Amino acid sequence: MMNNAFNLIDSASGLLDRTGVVGSNYPSGFQRAVDYFQARNGGRKSQYDLSYEGSRDEFVHTPIFNEMLYISTTSNDFNTHLIESIANKTRHVELCLKPKYLQLDYPGSVDEVIIMPGSNLMQEVDPTVLKILAKRGAKCKLHPITCRLDISLCKERIEIIEGHFSGVDVVSKSKRVHAADSSELGLIAKYLGKDVTRLYLRRPGTYCALYDNIDQMDTWLNSAKSGVIRMDHYKEDIDEYLEHYWRHHDDNVSLY
Repeated sequence: MMNNAFNLIDSASGLLDRTGVVGSNYPSGFQRAVDYFQARNGGRKSQYDLSYEGSRDEFVHTPIFNEMLYISTTSNDFNTHLIESIANKTRHVELCLKPKYLQLDYPGSVDEVIIMPGSNLMQEVDPTVLKILAKRGAKCKLHPITCRLDISLCKERIEIIEGHFSGVDVVSKSKRVHAADSSELGLIAKYLGKDVTRLYLRRPGTYCALYDNIDQMDTWLNSAKSGVIRMDHYKEDIDEYLEHYWRHHDDNVSLY
């Protein structure tokens, strides 16, 4: 089998040929906000965008919704508990819906679309799901960083929308969206009022707790207690999140 890392680089090079850019920069002030979080949290380190089940005392962070930061622990059960413990909204957020990557608009519409993770998580998706949805006429939107081998495998199972088309544009033109909880596109689709079905990965995705509470999106999006941090108000939002975190740190969440 060809080396997957080589395929990933090869795929990225192909994307560069078509659109000029693979990824976008972090939101302005991203690292400054992460440094502030670590300083306010007793120097505890936060790692970048890891997806695994761990401890409520370990933290991860990742950009979300282009201009925001998502902070969470590595315990998805505890993250879900924190979000479910939000009593009320404390702000008003309107999402920035520009594409995360520099991509092309999708020329058309699609009734039903599956948002696939990148090659690093594609093996976590049950291929039976693709087979069933393909029979219903669904199309599969590939992640911009998908290796050529995985592109070929998907093409054998379902009609694909290639990675160089904007995922934001695709979901905005769709009626029903199926998304893995490693993708923020399902959350964006929900924000746009689309019918969203969650694809469960064999291990928790980055936004697992947000998907656990997707029907309460209006509440957690408008409260920093969720860990969704505004870059232009990062100090007050991080302080609010940490106050909520410590208030519930010793809660028993064994029922989750």
